[in-house]
Amino acid sequence: MCYSARYAAGAPGFGAGDFIKGNIASMPSKTYNGLSSRLRGLARQDPAVIPSFFRYEFRRRWGGAQDRRLTAGGGAVLPALISLNPTRRCNLRCRMCFQYRRESEIPDTLAWYHADQELPLSAWVNLLDEVAAWRLRQSGPHGPPLPPWSRLLDRLATWRPVVYVTGGEPLLYPQVVELLAAARSRRLLVHLQTNGTLLAGAAPDLASLGLQMVSVSLDGPPEVHDRIRGVPGSFRVRRRARGRIPVGFSPDLPDSLLSPYYLDLAHPFPQECRHLWMACRILPDGSVSPCLHLVMGRITEAPLSRIWNNDHCRSLRRLAAQRLFPGCTRCCYRRFQ
Repeated sequence: MCYSARYAAGAPGFGAGDFIKGNIASMPSKTYNGLSSRLRGLARQDPAVIPSFFRYEFRRRWGGAQDRRLTAGGGAVLPALISLNPTRRCNLRCRMCFQYRRESEIPDTLAWYHADQELPLSAWVNLLDEVAAWRLRQSGPHGPPLPPWSRLLDRLATWRPVVYVTGGEPLLYPQVVELLAAARSRRLLVHLQTNGTLLAGAAPDLASLGLQMVSVSLDGPPEVHDRIRGVPGSFRVRRRARGRIPVGFSPDLPDSLLSPYYLDLAHPFPQECRHLWMACRILPDGSVSPCLHLVMGRITEAPLSRIWNNDHCRSLRRLAAQRLFPGCTRCCYRRFQ
């Protein structure tokens, strides 16, 4: 099981020191699984992001399922979460990660693994400008029709998806601080996922930006974590006060489902994916990928809003609405209860 410690980097009482001190001797006692606790922390920090968080939670819990059932053509309203992968480079070698490891043999079909294919900062900023200007009614040419009240809401606020910055290890991207600053300046809700090994150097910049969430995953006690992550000493995740950093669990399952999850691939978990209707990933070369290494277009060639509901994306959603696939068996984004 993975523990994800989320640091509210801009919250009162937190600063660079919260990222830099000591090894964790035991897991914090406070869990981070409730929507209300997250909203309270974010509201104190930046009330403007609350609509983005509510929209994401609504799409995750209900809206994605509604599109899946009711939109026969495979269309979907704009994504509530956009995952940015500025780099696929990483300084760890995690056993469970699907990253391509044979760097000297990277095929042309996985070009985004080459550092020289990484987009410049200007391309990422152009994407942020696009998504920051999305309107509620802008569901794309093949998206589902929106209800009449959307016109009223459209006058009040833009769509503003959650921006999830990950990788690879995103802190290896040379201009990651500038990228995060650009997202924050557009008042987007930003979540940085890092393996934690480079936080000591980046902490002052991250704290000054006031990021809403910074996540670091832990796989267990130090010896277990380091064995899974493939690099000795990778357990060094820092915090200042025991119990002050909220912790979430992935997968977040009751005890009765943990054994089936890890030991029984044939267990009859719900055969449902909502991810394709609510989120997408942008790879380092600008490729738009809904899952694994499937590519539906590139942001350097077309706006993301157009790619989101192009023929390829709608075709994949129609297939996924009928059944899941072998690669979905333990996907982080499918439902397990």
